Amino acid sequence: MLSLATVTLLKSFAIGLLCWALWSDTRSFTIPNRISLALVALYPAWVVATWGQTDPLGGLIVGAIFLLVGFALFTTGVLGGGDAKLMAAVGLWLGPPLALQFALLTAIVGGGLALTIFVYACARDQVWKNASWVAVREIGSEPVPYGIAIALGAIASILALPG
Repeated sequence: MLSLATVTLLKSFAIGLLCWALWSDTRSFTIPNRISLALVALYPAWVVATWGQTDPLGGLIVGAIFLLVGFALFTTGVLGGGDAKLMAAVGLWLGPPLALQFALLTAIVGGGLALTIFVYACARDQVWKNASWVAVREIGSEPVPYGIAIALGAIASILALPG
């Protein structure tokens, strides 16, 4: 195992990349591929830095599962492609011990985010005044920058990683 400073530095890089993903998705509904690729590229250094405390094979399995789930959600239009790739990259880092925590936090934050956007859009368009179900359904189809929820769930989970 390398020094605590190395582990802290790697966590900081990962969190910085996740903040970048959050910012990018907020501004343009896109998460650049280089963010997910950078997280994947940092993963071997993370494994070496936390050797004996992490399960590299478990991380690969969780990353693959998150990629498959993300792809399924992408094909149904629930998530964007960048969201799916970011989830897979985060899954590498978290592995089995924190995968469920990440999924639950992401779902809770994402649900709150979607509800907030929906209520704001309804108020903005004064849907309640007209009570038009067509308008409510139209507002319900507005895009949600789900990368925000993924990034916040990932940051909370990365802070719980060993080291």
